[in-house]
Amino acid sequence: MMPTSSNNNFDDEPTVVIGAVTSPPANPEGQGPDHDLFGDPTPDISTAPVAGGWQPDYFWPLLGQSNIFVAASLSALNLLVQIRAANGHDNVQELRGLAEQYVQAFQESLAKGASAQDVRNIASYALCSALDEAVLTTPWGANSNWSNQSLLAEFHGDVWGGERFFEHIDMLRKNNNKNAPLVAFHLLLIDLGFEGQYRVQRGGDKVLEQLRRDLGRRFRRDKPAPVSSLLVGRADAGRTNRVRRYVPIWVVASVAALILAGGYVFFEERYEVALVPLYEKFVAIADNPLAPVSLDQ
Repeated sequence: MMPTSSNNNFDDEPTVVIGAVTSPPANPEGQGPDHDLFGDPTPDISTAPVAGGWQPDYFWPLLGQSNIFVAASLSALNLLVQIRAANGHDNVQELRGLAEQYVQAFQESLAKGASAQDVRNIASYALCSALDEAVLTTPWGANSNWSNQSLLAEFHGDVWGGERFFEHIDMLRKNNNKNAPLVAFHLLLIDLGFEGQYRVQRGGDKVLEQLRRDLGRRFRRDKPAPVSSLLVGRADAGRTNRVRRYVPIWVVASVAALILAGGYVFFEERYEVALVPLYEKFVAIADNPLAPVSLDQ
């Protein structure tokens, strides 16, 4: 497959086209709901790598809107959450192949939604950065061959570990009204754990938190309806309260990732099949955080 290069080909003010995504990316053959990619590990939730300080109000304006980047990346976001929760993986090459297929599906879905090429490149670059870092910051991923065949290197010819992720945010936020969905997608990946150069930079956690707050202020609107009201018949309010009390931060952020796709998922029946099992998975972890979890696709 030819890499989709994003180097030096960006419009200074790329336009995000809010087009319809006709369906979520299909699961690759053999990777359906019954395929247990991670071999039913017991997640070490207490040490799951994720940026701290997640604030739901950062995402208020996206609820009920159509964010094509979130809708097109549901499968990849699910995989990202599983990677962060897993203690290990017996076949990293298989995992690498699945991640590649999800990135390809993400790109194709955006193309069908009429997003411009430079916009697709920026979004894909962000997703590849998050997936690569999620793997390489785990002990089992760091000891694998992933760094020699990263998603960024394959799709974007980038061997520097996603350094342009934050450059893209700075560029996009110059025209925040036009680029809000794509900026929000980057913010979502940060809250799902992406840190980039700030992971190793002295005081980087404080810089990243300030960036998160700055971006959050641009998006803050009226508070959304609670999760329980969006999932009528799926989860009761008591269960939602248990999520708030006991769920680890990475699970909360993962639920937020799914809620963000509200305009596509909760209000279009064809997405419910893909979304509800993921939500129920997070709720199950919240109900019993120390129990073994089947991290299937």
